[in-house]
Amino acid sequence: MCRVPWLPRCLGRLGVRVSPGFESNDLGFLETGDRAGAHAVFLWRGVTPNRISRERTIWGAKAWTWNYNREVQNDSWHGRASITFLNYWNLNGGGLVWRRALDDRLTRGGPSAIAPGGYFWSIRGNTDSRQWFSVDTDFERSATYEGGWSNKATLTVSIKPSSMVTISTGPQWKRSRGEAQYVTTVDDATAVATHGQRYVFGTIDQTEISMTTRLNLILTPTVSVQVFAQPLLASGDYVDFKELARPRTFDFLTYGSAGRSLDFDAFANSYSVDPDGSLGAASSFSFDNPDFNLKSLKLNAVFRWEIKSGSNFYAVWTRHQEDERDPGHFLFGRDTGRLFGAPGDDVFLVKIAYWIGR
Repeated sequence: MCRVPWLPRCLGRLGVRVSPGFESNDLGFLETGDRAGAHAVFLWRGVTPNRISRERTIWGAKAWTWNYNREVQNDSWHGRASITFLNYWNLNGGGLVWRRALDDRLTRGGPSAIAPGGYFWSIRGNTDSRQWFSVDTDFERSATYEGGWSNKATLTVSIKPSSMVTISTGPQWKRSRGEAQYVTTVDDATAVATHGQRYVFGTIDQTEISMTTRLNLILTPTVSVQVFAQPLLASGDYVDFKELARPRTFDFLTYGSAGRSLDFDAFANSYSVDPDGSLGAASSFSFDNPDFNLKSLKLNAVFRWEIKSGSNFYAVWTRHQEDERDPGHFLFGRDTGRLFGAPGDDVFLVKIAYWIGR
């Protein structure tokens, strides 16, 4: 800890390396390999209460990530501030800005492409979580300098009518537009600029609404019930299909313009593309319509009875139902009705773990 009062309370630096051949999924989830990185963090924290707050925190960070081909994958600045008031309410907000870099995952195993620069910010507030009624809400906004964006809002209400019951529920809404969502890869020897393959993308407009609900019920010191429910409405509408023009760029050749044809077969629900027109040497190809509209309900209920120390009885009920009609077209009232009327599967599970000799 720094001795000078006005200096940051903490200065940290961390390096991370995951080689391309490293595989740990038998032990746990590995998000990605072939990565190295470092970041530096400056943190100031005030923990002595004053006339307004109990605690204040401000931090800023610089981060870099690159692959083992020495291509920079991330170059960003981060920052955040938080304050906890005397009544234990909290308000915090922050954001990050990232510079243009390379993305070796955009083409799903093909050449690297440019990852556009952009920004992200969020603001969050919550009331005193120790009380019988509390609220937690946040809003997030992100955008890239090539036209992509995302807005997300969440509201969570927690109720504790007694020490034996805890309920939390609330909606989450998200709208986003991605300027280059991967669709498929097509082999084509005439696609010399992209090494004999065409990497097809689309612009995607997405809408997502969900409501996660959790119930914890303590019936006795040895008997409890936990319930989790999550209805979800999510749709994606793909437009402006295109292909990567050249590696290490964010340039695309749009289908349906400049002699490149694009046709939709409603009966087969697929698109047909001629990359260079009827007089060109490239072969036509087709791909399925990637639009989607998922209406899903997941429900999980667990009854637990501790028979004696180390010995437990579990009874579990899981239900999952979903509907995928009207891909690409979101309509809240219609989709909600179809969600609760969709067919589903029920699974019942019983488990006993008993320690002999105890």
